[in-house]
Amino acid sequence: MRSKGFTLLEVLVALAVLALLSGLLAAGVRLVLRVRGTEARVLHRHDDLDATDRALRALVGGMEPGAVGAPPLIAGSADRLAFSAVLPQGAGIPGVADLLLALAPDHRLVLRYTPHRHVRLLGPSPPVREATLLDGVARLDLAYWPRTPPWGWLGTWDGPLLPALVRIRIVFAPDDPRHWPAIVAAPMRAPAP
Repeated sequence: MRSKGFTLLEVLVALAVLALLSGLLAAGVRLVLRVRGTEARVLHRHDDLDATDRALRALVGGMEPGAVGAPPLIAGSADRLAFSAVLPQGAGIPGVADLLLALAPDHRLVLRYTPHRHVRLLGPSPPVREATLLDGVARLDLAYWPRTPPWGWLGTWDGPLLPALVRIRIVFAPDDPRHWPAIVAAPMRAPAP
């Protein structure tokens, strides 16, 4: 007559299978945690780029077109762009602001802005505010597409009209893993009559 318990061999086999399953489960959990951490770092790194992309498109799209007898305030070179536009709410300046998009000496992409004044100031000028859009930028390349021939990207812009398109390339250092395609935005506002 056989007893109703387990043999030592059966217990050892069950423990070995349980240890194997526990090891596989622990390795799977470690892999999932590592993948989630990597994904979070990549998404956080691209969040800055995505937010900068959206902000620059909105600002270029909202450039002030000027009016009859008062051309738009825009002066662009290959590495900086000065123009007037309406800032988003929360920037601390209601209405139109004079903006400068440039690369600071410490490799920050910055937006400097002051309230736009339609008249000559009698007192001191308002302080220039600065917002850092991105850190670690190696180079800023700007180009402008004209509204009339000759067609082609220009390295400077100071014409009496807004350009049809503005191309913004943000270049990072070769060892920086961040890469972003060129931002091409169109000033959408029509000149006032």
